[in-house]
Amino acid sequence: MLYGSSVKESLLIKNKRYRDLLIENFAYLYVDSGFDGLGQVKKAKKISEFALDNNKILRGNHLISNLSTRKYPKEAFDRVIESKLRQFPEISEWECVHEVIADSGRFRKNWSQSQIEECFLIAKNYSPGTTLFYADYYRDGRKWRKLYEFLYAAKLKEVPVDGISVQLMSNLVPPVRGNPLSLNIWLALNWIRKIKRDFPEMVIVAPETVVWQPEKILSKKHLIKKSPPYIRYDRKKEWIRKYAIGLMLQPYNIDLLQYQGYKIIIEALIPECKMIGFWSAFDAAPWNWIGNRCKAGLWDEGFNPKLSAQLLLNTATI
Repeated sequence: MLYGSSVKESLLIKNKRYRDLLIENFAYLYVDSGFDGLGQVKKAKKISEFALDNNKILRGNHLISNLSTRKYPKEAFDRVIESKLRQFPEISEWECVHEVIADSGRFRKNWSQSQIEECFLIAKNYSPGTTLFYADYYRDGRKWRKLYEFLYAAKLKEVPVDGISVQLMSNLVPPVRGNPLSLNIWLALNWIRKIKRDFPEMVIVAPETVVWQPEKILSKKHLIKKSPPYIRYDRKKEWIRKYAIGLMLQPYNIDLLQYQGYKIIIEALIPECKMIGFWSAFDAAPWNWIGNRCKAGLWDEGFNPKLSAQLLLNTATI
């Protein structure tokens, strides 16, 4: 199995231990700051140089995403796609379109089947040798039924969708029948297998495999102080996820539960996926979506291996 990790440019420059662990354990690397804007492009170039110097595959996070509609007019999408492909010719695998299907099973606002297809056609026309992925997170059957319908229609028109990039993210929960995951990996796996069966040429990767440990929240006041933007958005959900679940998990060995969670996901994915990746594999470079700064890494903040790091040592093929 080939493994990957997102890479934080500032740590790459400053920390030799971080660099060594990336070299020793990962075949794929991808930029955690993205490719939009001059500052991010400079950071991405540093990571690209590191990847090339160490024989690693640099993966493009996305050419266009749902958030791109806030940054650019649709008329500029072709220029945005071509600019990224031109700036990073060394990247041979790109997430072409990222997260434009809502949890409701509909395309997000301002998106349509034809708009997504056009992005793939633009990218393939500019860079015929690039492998292009549609990327989205697994939530439930509605989102993935829509993804399947999109693939079916796109393939009928010979739109060059080469692969699916699956994000599988889970909180830890009190284990029931040995399963500590909030993610239903088996339902996700059924959809992955259905796509592989009906579109056998499709490449499947899972670059954002995440099992969060609960944060230690001392009080409701402490929680609100830690992440006020998210609290204002969904106070009850965040309170339950971080405080109540954390309390229920107190009797358990959290590192062991996280290891078991990753083991369930990885063992399910290994026969199906070309690559499994982590965002991030290191607690020192956490995934920074508001409200989800929990410790999902395989190495802790001091770059010491957690139990979960053993999974890579047992199954990796660098």
